[in-house]
Amino acid sequence: MKSIYSFKKFLLTGILLTIFSLGWSQTLLVENFDYTSGAPLLDDNWLIQQTSTTNPLTIADGGLIYDGYSGSAIGNALAMMNTGQDAFRGFEKQKEGVLYMSVLVNISAATTVGDYFISFKESSTSTTNTFYRGRLWAMKDASDNLALGISKGSGTVVYTDFTYSLNTTYLLVLKYTFNSGADDDDVCDLFINPVIGDTEPLPTVTATDVQSDGSGLGSVLIRQGGSTSGATLTVDGIRVAQSWAHALPEMELFISEVADPADNANARFVELFNSGATTIDLTAANLYLSRQSNGGTTWGDVQITGTVDAGKTFVLGLATTFEAAYGFAPDQVTSILSSNGDDAYFIYKGGDHTTGTLFDVYGALDTDGTGLPWEFLDGRAERNFGVNLPNTIWSALEWTVTMPTNVAGFNPGVHAPVADALAPVWAVGYPMAANVSLCKNSI
Repeated sequence: MKSIYSFKKFLLTGILLTIFSLGWSQTLLVENFDYTSGAPLLDDNWLIQQTSTTNPLTIADGGLIYDGYSGSAIGNALAMMNTGQDAFRGFEKQKEGVLYMSVLVNISAATTVGDYFISFKESSTSTTNTFYRGRLWAMKDASDNLALGISKGSGTVVYTDFTYSLNTTYLLVLKYTFNSGADDDDVCDLFINPVIGDTEPLPTVTATDVQSDGSGLGSVLIRQGGSTSGATLTVDGIRVAQSWAHALPEMELFISEVADPADNANARFVELFNSGATTIDLTAANLYLSRQSNGGTTWGDVQITGTVDAGKTFVLGLATTFEAAYGFAPDQVTSILSSNGDDAYFIYKGGDHTTGTLFDVYGALDTDGTGLPWEFLDGRAERNFGVNLPNTIWSALEWTVTMPTNVAGFNPGVHAPVADALAPVWAVGYPMAANVSLCKNSI
């Protein structure tokens, strides 16, 4: 009996750890410098690195703009001089897998010597720790053409050609890969202007210097370089994440709930949630909600129109029957919501199910959900806490299905994502966490 119990306990622990690793905190830090223009950076979330107070880091008016990037034109930005005060902001320390940092950079002046301006740092809290890894560099030539570079640490820098320009905003992605073969085999890559929404491409340049790996990485370092080597620049839209998709999300919108109330089929609805930091114009995004009946050839499609604010929901429901059931009108009325729990829902971008590109799913294409894990007959399915991006493949790790559920048990328009009992108190990966209500067993 003891061995069976131990096995079950081991199996349950493994499942929970898998859920934990896949579903939690894939986005570790989001920094859009949405602070008061002219204020010291150290007033908000950042700590001074060492002791220099020369040229204190200050919030600049207006954010950098980069089309399609989730951190574009939000709040303000950070002005950086060629030398002076440095600062860092911590996140939960990472020791394995991969770590990404995306950032917008606009360099107004550089030197022919070159210096680094941003990197990861080992410690999340120490103001004196100087273990910096994944250093991004800038250097110009005699004609003011710009090269961008990367080093793992203090060794030789690998630069691009001088093909970039001053006073131009670039999207940079730093990738740090933790390897376990030796204590100096971690790899640093730099991607410049990758296509947002695509899969991870080959890096623009890869660091070649051999440096010790340290004990992990726990913060972003902002560095104003040397007086004869540093660049003058503006940075904005920093994201730190454990996956490429979370570092460069195409659109932070997803299906957050599907409903088939047991006591009122006319109260069915589909709820969407904007987990990002900016309002999404759904009409301009050309999104369609589609339902496939019983996995067959019968489809219902409706273009989603309107807007959804950051950290808010958008509910599609039936006409007067929805309002009669819940006391308010849905954000959009549609007649396609006739799923009795075995039909799949899809979001397509750029057209309907015949012309668009699949963006998010509930269920599986060409499949009747009867008896499958995603069936929600007479009930509901809610997206779990920690999920903040769409997924084109349905995963049981992302959803909690509850059957049966009556109208009184629903709360459309309020995304209260289901929280796992192992939820860490440091789970800052939900960019709009302050705007959502959590379940009673959450942090």
